[in-house]
Amino acid sequence: WSAGFGPGGSGVGSSRGRGASPPPTRRASPTITIFGAPVGPAVRLYTDAMYEEGKPSGIGIVAFFPARDSRPAYVRHAHGSIPERTLRRIFDPHKRQYIGQTEILAALAAYSTLAADIRGSQVIHFIDNTSALAALVNGYSGAPDSMSMVHAFAEMRLTLQVDAWLQWVPSKANIADLPSRGEFHLLHRLCSRETPLVLPDMEAFAHPIGAASALALRLPAAGLGSIAVAHVRYAQRRHGDIDARRGRGPLGNPFPLAPGASRPTVCDAFARVLRGEDPAHVARDRPGPPLPFYAELAGPAARTRRERALE
Repeated sequence: WSAGFGPGGSGVGSSRGRGASPPPTRRASPTITIFGAPVGPAVRLYTDAMYEEGKPSGIGIVAFFPARDSRPAYVRHAHGSIPERTLRRIFDPHKRQYIGQTEILAALAAYSTLAADIRGSQVIHFIDNTSALAALVNGYSGAPDSMSMVHAFAEMRLTLQVDAWLQWVPSKANIADLPSRGEFHLLHRLCSRETPLVLPDMEAFAHPIGAASALALRLPAAGLGSIAVAHVRYAQRRHGDIDARRGRGPLGNPFPLAPGASRPTVCDAFARVLRGEDPAHVARDRPGPPLPFYAELAGPAARTRRERALE
């Protein structure tokens, strides 16, 4: 759950060097290859979706690839449509509209469509839908169908070793709006070449746990690092589900912000709790007055719930 992928950032643990593996643990785990931040000028990527109830949804992608080494700069675009009956099959069928989901899907499709070109690049990704942008930036959405795509987006970036910075763009300045509506005159003037749209395996989005793995199988194999993905929430809890919400859930930080308890202080204290220390002990084991903490997140029962949630 650690971050480290902004412009100029690097994968968590990258100080160990490319190809390094994490230290051995008590439990057998797959080897993780850590990669550093991509270098070179950034790809400018624009994605957009067009949704009108009762009509096929349009997806548009435009990418400006900079000159690199001996390769000149070039432009690629892709477009396609998705019938509404397909949207209702793969997303919540009771929704009134699917613009947020289709915007996230368009962002995903850009990486599956341009996988060979975009691999190992820095990317500035422009999106004009604020809800889709917020979900992809924060790694969280309250809608389970969107949440599964957010997780898939994280794994896709890791698989392709892409360092992506996501940025809002006004709709009138989003050139991807053109191919989403079937308009190509300006793109032809820019000498853009059309690339066939490759949609991720949308059926996998019905399964929150399996979506990212199913997507990764369709992309070139690569070492994975770590990327920020926020807490998970299901609309309807099932038997055996773990409550992984923040706040007062088992993975919530027991130390609230307060006078004398800054964000770095409470984050450092919470890190000690996640390593197995009791919140009451951590609250007292510091210079100055004890940190305030939520009593329901301390004690043996809370520690058992926390360890189970971490598992």
